Amino acid sequence: MSEDKIIRVKLTLKQTQCWDAFWDDTITQILFGGAMGGGKSYIGCLLLDRFANWVIEKFNLQPTKYPINLGFMGRYRAVDFNDTTLETWKRITPEHYYIRSQDKEIVIEDKVKYAFGGMDSQEAVSKFSSAEFAVVFIDQAEECDRDKIAVLMSRFRLKINDEPLPYKALFTANPKNCFLKDEFVLGNDPKKIYIPALPAENPYLPDTYMASLKDAFKHRPELLLAYLEGSWDSLEGADIIIRDIWVREASSVVISYVGRPKKVFGCDIARYGDDRTVIYYLEGTDIKDELIFGQKDTMYTAGKIHIWARRRIPT
Repeated sequence: MSEDKIIRVKLTLKQTQCWDAFWDDTITQILFGGAMGGGKSYIGCLLLDRFANWVIEKFNLQPTKYPINLGFMGRYRAVDFNDTTLETWKRITPEHYYIRSQDKEIVIEDKVKYAFGGMDSQEAVSKFSSAEFAVVFIDQAEECDRDKIAVLMSRFRLKINDEPLPYKALFTANPKNCFLKDEFVLGNDPKKIYIPALPAENPYLPDTYMASLKDAFKHRPELLLAYLEGSWDSLEGADIIIRDIWVREASSVVISYVGRPKKVFGCDIARYGDDRTVIYYLEGTDIKDELIFGQKDTMYTAGKIHIWARRRIPT
């Protein structure tokens, strides 16, 4: 994808990196942000507007009654998107679009459009089951469910004049122990890139912003670490039993055994609801087998553990 239009805006260094990554053919997914005040929504709206212009110019599209739907932009809750991200779009985007509020569409020059809204209900996501997208922009993606985002990602199949488009996913987020951390911050997929952006790196914020943030969250030091310094580990507080950083540290520990390693069963029991029962069989610290299921009562689970124990540790 080439980018040759002069954009008369001021970008931070990190926003410029995000811009360049979006137009890089080798990168398909971008996570931008990691703290408050990094200009996340701004760069997302700017990029989607430019992408629409690029498509219009490349394919010489003309006004039509049925503009091409290029993709989706949203947040977990539709009301949050309308109150924040959509307001950013209105503020920075040239007046070459109009909004169909009832259809939840942004129409650009009657040539292309974006669907927008929330992902807080299955009904909202299901309507995209037959859609064809080229780009997805999820603002504050740490709020979202991974499965619902997967539905949107599976829609990357839009073609114009039988030519596939460069498919892109842009996520913005504040730190949280979620799939974004595993896939972008800790992951090593060369097609996925994480660009951290801190408020201290944004010269366009008011001089009082940092002091206001510190004062607002002085009672929550873990939130300050996340919002000011972009720490993805600080929010693992009292409600987290096993912290992710402990797991990463434990993975580097080597344990030596004299003789045969012990055979161990570990079981995290669930019953009904969204949780699942997880059973591991280990020899020493090596997981040799696993059994994962949900929606079963405790007698069923007890029977499974008994059968496994008799099979692997005969009396």
